[in-house]
Amino acid sequence: MDMLDATLAFALTLAALATIVTIIIEAIHRLLRMRKWNLILIMKKLSGEIANDKLLSGRGCWDFVASVVNNGTRTEQQQLQTSAKLLAGNENRRMFIIRFFHFLWDKVITFSYGNMHKLDTEAKKNKDDEGWLKAIDSIKRNNATRGVFDKVSIEHVLRRYSELDEVKAKLNQSRDLVEAQLDKIARKYEEFASSVTADFKRRAQMWSIIIGVLIALVANVNAARIFESYLNDKNLSSRVIGQFEEFEKQANVAQKRLEETLAKSDKKADLPFKDRKSPAEAKYDVQIINLQTKIEGLVQERGKLTEAKLADKNKEINKEQLALKKLIEQAYAESEAGKAQQVMDTVSKKLRSLSELGVPIGIKYYPHCEFFNSLNNITSSNQETNAGVITGQAGMIKKPDNLCLPDQQKASRYFSLIGWFLTTIITGILIGMGAPFWFDVARRIAEVRSMFGGKQDNEKRMSGKDIDGSHTQRRKLVKNIVNDAIADQKFM
Repeated sequence: MDMLDATLAFALTLAALATIVTIIIEAIHRLLRMRKWNLILIMKKLSGEIANDKLLSGRGCWDFVASVVNNGTRTEQQQLQTSAKLLAGNENRRMFIIRFFHFLWDKVITFSYGNMHKLDTEAKKNKDDEGWLKAIDSIKRNNATRGVFDKVSIEHVLRRYSELDEVKAKLNQSRDLVEAQLDKIARKYEEFASSVTADFKRRAQMWSIIIGVLIALVANVNAARIFESYLNDKNLSSRVIGQFEEFEKQANVAQKRLEETLAKSDKKADLPFKDRKSPAEAKYDVQIINLQTKIEGLVQERGKLTEAKLADKNKEINKEQLALKKLIEQAYAESEAGKAQQVMDTVSKKLRSLSELGVPIGIKYYPHCEFFNSLNNITSSNQETNAGVITGQAGMIKKPDNLCLPDQQKASRYFSLIGWFLTTIITGILIGMGAPFWFDVARRIAEVRSMFGGKQDNEKRMSGKDIDGSHTQRRKLVKNIVNDAIADQKFM
């Protein structure tokens, strides 16, 4: 029974730590806009397949990608521009004299070489197609912060394809040809979406393991030490088991927030990374500027007032300054930096809650305690040297406290350190397996534990029930038995 309790508490501890990993993964997904980038990757693969089959020109592939990923509710500055707008922009940037000479040169070549120019035109077309395809391949991750959908349906993809001018021209020639192309595009889109999703899950699992290992190393989470503590301390394992429902509730909330983050459309503007601001941040910027301007006006008015009215004006200024302080704090809380700080605060709080339960993690355990003891000894030695040189009171410096708990300092450091490092790495890998996995393990262990932990006196026996010393229940039970016996007599 003690082994089952220790195993259940151990699984719950790993589940709680895996919940911390989920919170950090949520912050990473919010920062990197993973869902939007996945859609761009799918469209890159799909446009390459379309170009290889010569279903569209390079320019048509670009327009197809732009029409699929662009969110029409956003401004044009936030979206991928169509080929027509890109070409118009490039043309406007060229000097008029250069465009004029280019026009003359094109006419001279056409007049001089006749049909040979058609070959040059075909080569130029192939070169243009290659340029557009390279432009699609060159779309970077930061384009995922523009006005891009995070997920689209197959119907959306096919309708955007059917609206292209090249496809409309084919539709006038052969309906069956366009239907065959649409069918193939639908198949390929599903295939590429599945492959990108599988790769995304694989990378997410890899990041979970990496983050789990980092948490184990930094927070000094060692599976061997934790499991041994649960075996030796029944009260500790009971306290952890008592938090089963709370741990699971926190994990469900973290998982739900992660899913909402993945499904949430980003509203960032197309600005350099350091200058990107959410609509909420931009709104606060305007409010802060307006409030600062108001305070400056009040300060200027104060300089013109008499001493009798000065106190009231100072109160008004202090009130507005307090409002400005609260507004700045609120703006920071909703900014990316503020959200990152909230994530770190949540992680720190959850680690502290485990430590407060008595779970053996943190700097008071080997080897972190010895490392901090060494730092304290070095600091104390320097202070003592300085005090001895300056005042001659070297012996008055207080010796630093030993951070290590009893039995935590090791005589054989090298082998102990290697053993700790290996078991801690394994602990991080176990944490990276995810909270759902460990909660499932915990539930299965709890079922096995309940089979051995039930009280025999309270169990139902032979399809009957006990009265547990109740006089009323005993009289009622006797009456029922007599009634049943009389009823049975009638059938005899």
